[in-house]
Amino acid sequence: MKTVRILIALCVLCALASCSLKQGWDLAGKWQKIEGAETVEFTAKGTVILVSGETSVTAPYTVLDAKHLQLNLGGLGTVVVGAEVAGDTLTLTDAKGQAVKYKKAEKAK
Repeated sequence: MKTVRILIALCVLCALASCSLKQGWDLAGKWQKIEGAETVEFTAKGTVILVSGETSVTAPYTVLDAKHLQLNLGGLGTVVVGAEVAGDTLTLTDAKGQAVKYKKAEKAK
């Protein structure tokens, strides 16, 4: 009986932990930089596509918590950025505190 209680307690703790790690915003889709031509597209499968002019970079991303993303840039290493979605506006903030704002251009496919 004691083992059953421990298993139930572990299940409840795991369920609570998984709920607290989910972000409360919809990141998937294409975003257009408000002051510029740059776009960033987040797929539901964990890939981000950054396009600036003729340059395009594709990298996997991970949601670390409700306010941070980690981008894996291969040989360049990983980058953690702040992320906040308010309505149809996405704000990405780098480690130096510089923020870039994007407007939702299209929803995820």
